[in-house]
This record gives sequence, structure tokens and C-alpha cells, in this order.
Amino acid sequence: MSSKKVVFFLCMAVVLIVLSGCKAQLDAGTNSSNELVHYDDNPLQFNFTAFTNQLEASPILDSAYKYDESQPSWLSVGSINIRINGELVAIYAYDSVEDAKRDAMFISPCGYFISRPDPAGDGHIFHWFSWETWPHWFMRDLIVVRYVGECDLIIGILKEILGDNFAGYGVS
Repeated sequence: MSSKKVVFFLCMAVVLIVLSGCKAQLDAGTNSSNELVHYDDNPLQFNFTAFTNQLEASPILDSAYKYDESQPSWLSVGSINIRINGELVAIYAYDSVEDAKRDAMFISPCGYFISRPDPAGDGHIFHWFSWETWPHWFMRDLIVVRYVGECDLIIGILKEILGDNFAGYGVS
């Protein structure tokens, strides 16, 4: 059996286990009565502007990042896409840390699946991504960042700014 098939079946098993045991946690995270916290009001929270400011200050980038088209998302917010040295990095910006954490819970540990409650009903929306290489998912305060690629320079910059990835390559 090929290694991609083995990874697929392992990820499927993990997702099924997570989904069967986490429904109560997912439902508990949907309370929207929390007050919104904005970066300008609380400089201790890291957001999109702080992230891009740190990217601009990074001395190891070959070229500055540039904005790409924003895209709808399988998460609760759309992505703001940028290119770093020509490679796509998707940034999901939230109004509260709780919203970012809730969406991060919907991402499988292997990074290839997103499963979240369907806002229109009582089921779940499930999506499998068939990327050609490993995804890397990072989170810090008000942002979740996805990079699908193998560039050690970009992975290093993201880890330096955001910390270790919570899903995707290297996460068990």
C-alpha cells in the first residue's frame, strides 16, 4: 500500500475518533456572547497587522510578501492570502481568541480535514483536502495561518513568529 494511502487511512481514523468524542466540546464553543477584543484595544493580542509587521521586519526573506486574492473558507472566516517568496500562505483573522481557538479545534491533527458544525442545521460539514505536500497550521491569538509547502525558510519564519504548528506535518 502506498504511503499516501496509509496517511489517508490514519487521518480518517483520527478524524472519526475526534468527531465521536468532541461533539460536546464543539457545541460548547459556539457561545457568541463574548465581547469582541480588537488588537488596537489590546496590544497584548497578536493579529493580522502584527503578523504582517513581523514578516516585513524579517531579515531572511528574499522578497517582501504580497497580497493575493482572498478566498472563502471551510472555517468561520475567509482567508487573507499572501505570497512569501512566491508561495501561498493563508491567514484567517478573527475578532476573538475564542473564535480562533474554536475554528482550530475543527482542523484534524494531520491537517488534511476540517469538520465543523453546519451553521444551517444540526449536522457537520466535513472537507478533505488533497494537497500534494504536508500542510502546516499555526495559531497565535487572533490568527490561524496555513502553509502548504516544504520551504524550510518559510516554515522557519512562521515558527519564529507564531510558534510550533498545532496541526499538519510533525503533529501526532
